[in-house]
Amino acid sequence: MSVHSSVKKNSTNFYGIVIDIKRKVKRGPIMSTLAPDKKIINFQADRGLVDKAKLILEQQNTTMSKAFNLFLKNIVVTKELNLLTEDELEKEQLFKQLQAEAQASYASFEKGDYYTDDELKERYGL
Repeated sequence: MSVHSSVKKNSTNFYGIVIDIKRKVKRGPIMSTLAPDKKIINFQADRGLVDKAKLILEQQNTTMSKAFNLFLKNIVVTKELNLLTEDELEKEQLFKQLQAEAQASYASFEKGDYYTDDELKERYGL
């Protein structure tokens, strides 16, 4: 099964997906008349998230269409929606930020960018 996504330029910010059940890859704009084995799905999505997701998918050499297809296939095969909750996503983001800060701090330490005991005593009058 392949999925083709197309952005409709309007103020409601809808994104269209055409699902090709015969596993044929069709490229180009969504046509107003579709073969009986296709279905158009429209949904609203946060523009910023879509733009960021497209960049990430491009870096992974894939497309929004392939990502949506994989998402739908996962739901069908597992018969569940295995996604992180908003709280879990926030915790994951905070953890990644903390991890990046720790790595930067360690790299700074490795370069010798730190204070010795004597420097700290002198600096704080201990």
